[in-house]
Amino acid sequence: MSATFFETALEYHAKGFNVVPVVPGQKFPPKGAAWSHLRSRRQTPEEVAEWATRYPAHDIALILGSPHASVVDVEFDGPDGPREVERQGLRLPDTAMFARTKGRGAHRLYSTAAPCRTVKPHPQVEVRGAGSLAVVPPSRGRYWISPLDDVASLPALPEEWSRFVRPDLNSSRVPVTHAAATPPVYSSSDLTALAATLKGAGKEAGEILREMATCEAALPFVAPVLGLPDGITLGSSFCCPLPKHDEWHPSAQIYRGDNGVIGLRDWHRKGMKPFYSLPEVHAAIRTGGTRWDGISKSNAPLLVFWSMDLYERAGLLKVSRDILRAAPEDWPWYAKAVREEVDRLFALRWHKDGGAPAPMTWDLLSALGNLPIDLVRSAMCGYLLKFGFVEKVGEHTGRFGHTLALFMPGNRG
Repeated sequence: MSATFFETALEYHAKGFNVVPVVPGQKFPPKGAAWSHLRSRRQTPEEVAEWATRYPAHDIALILGSPHASVVDVEFDGPDGPREVERQGLRLPDTAMFARTKGRGAHRLYSTAAPCRTVKPHPQVEVRGAGSLAVVPPSRGRYWISPLDDVASLPALPEEWSRFVRPDLNSSRVPVTHAAATPPVYSSSDLTALAATLKGAGKEAGEILREMATCEAALPFVAPVLGLPDGITLGSSFCCPLPKHDEWHPSAQIYRGDNGVIGLRDWHRKGMKPFYSLPEVHAAIRTGGTRWDGISKSNAPLLVFWSMDLYERAGLLKVSRDILRAAPEDWPWYAKAVREEVDRLFALRWHKDGGAPAPMTWDLLSALGNLPIDLVRSAMCGYLLKFGFVEKVGEHTGRFGHTLALFMPGNRG
């Protein structure tokens, strides 16, 4: 029996990568090997050794795009791929390269100045970026063409690729650089008025977000959170950042709709939803989906939350934090991380509607904190609920019969 992971995991880790065991002959980790949190922090040698003991004969994969290893994998899946790249005028310097014994093309590894998203602009060309896994030799059916020394030795992906490989859109901590602009001011009274509008009858759905979504001065602050290019203005064109909207050429544009809302106009999705408000773009990116087909009465409350989340991350909305008491030092890192996201959710909720119970789902906390849902569940059940940091106080039934649990900060300490 092969001992792929046991023999090579620490070696790849020493070269600067986070490593993950992969089911032999497949492209996914075994059940129980939670790894999403390793996208945002450096793996320890002890963690690698533990996996090597549990999964010694598994294949091995590298996590791409993490803060310590900002690397992409340019993959060709047929002869048309290299020809298309050449036709587009895109350079690919010599680099570490591997292939599959039954594959139709090679994988090339490059470093990047910032994490990039995964895109597939052509049927035979894919760039695997931040948060992706690259199954590497000596995994089954893979071999090196040009060997890999370490992360630091990889050449940079040429700048011309940046026009469609946008910054990592799934990172929960995208650095924000404020441009020279006058930010809009969103006060508690503004948000209270929005909440009242939301509850009012006969209002156009677009009116709910008007005050928060019509100010052009917010763009320099919001753009980095969404992974949009620097210096973006109304009319700017760029490659679409929405999940699964991959393309070679810019076809998205910052656009002001007829209702005054500033958003993203997607010109290449014929027959689909053409216009997304910026909070809708934010929600789609954070959750990995594009099911935001309009601001209906049923999803407007959730979209108000995502609006507040977007503006808070951009530094345009200040909320009071530390509603929950501090986590003990001996708590595991994931329990502390979930405690931060729950505290933040209460802060946003109470800024709009002070003291009201907050609806929470494991999916929502997972999207907010970029954490695996099994770790969110363990943190909530094994720590925050168990030790009284939060308490379930009821349920909310939606218009279609779906129920959401309502929570308040706990009194037990």
